[in-house]
Amino acid sequence: MEIKLSGDYWKEKLNKELASVTSDKASKVGLTIKANKKVEGYYWAIPSMNLRDLFLENVDTKDTKQNKILSVLKDNNICNKERCKTCSNYCYNLKGYFYKNNISSRFNRLLALIENKEELKARINKQLEKPKSDIVRIHTDGEFFSKEYLQWWLDIAKENKHIKFYTYTKQYELFKGVELPKNMFVQISYNNTLEGELDTVKSFLKLKNYNIYYTYEKEEEIKDLGVESMKCKGKCETCRQCYTNINKVQLCKLH
Repeated sequence: MEIKLSGDYWKEKLNKELASVTSDKASKVGLTIKANKKVEGYYWAIPSMNLRDLFLENVDTKDTKQNKILSVLKDNNICNKERCKTCSNYCYNLKGYFYKNNISSRFNRLLALIENKEELKARINKQLEKPKSDIVRIHTDGEFFSKEYLQWWLDIAKENKHIKFYTYTKQYELFKGVELPKNMFVQISYNNTLEGELDTVKSFLKLKNYNIYYTYEKEEEIKDLGVESMKCKGKCETCRQCYTNINKVQLCKLH
């Protein structure tokens, strides 16, 4: 079963929220603080696969700002459909609150990148001068879509050495040959639908600050991995082993 956002409800919601995507709002975009009893960190999101597809189905090509977004999204899957086959049945974005509110915020972030990524980077750097947390999660929603975009985040990490940056990605090809800053940690997301790719993914464990985030359904899938592993505790606010235990396989059972 593949989960899709479709129907009149989502079309109406998307069109309503796209009206809130403006250069004015994009000029004020920054990192988002997670509101919780204990602040966990800053978050960043851009449109994921489902939102991209919904946007492409309903884009208004007469709208200047939508055309700018279209120029980026039309040739970029952002989230890779083939690599998300397993996850699509368990999509945590759809299970959670990500699609219930603030669709426009993801498109405003993307518009800010398109219109002036250097100004946006300066704004984020300013925000992190006196941070409320020492952690930034890149992508609660969305993916790395180009080498240039990846480099943009590498530069931000290098310019904020007092902050820990971490992220999950299935677009591991973009990271080939990339030496991460000491304060940036990458979880290469993997599941058994990626047949024949495990050895390539495991090669990242030889590099600094990489883990594999292995999602599985049955215990037999994780037998004889041949590398050191640990099981996800499921409590991100307090666990933090994704960016404290390095060069291991983080095992997460789909739920």
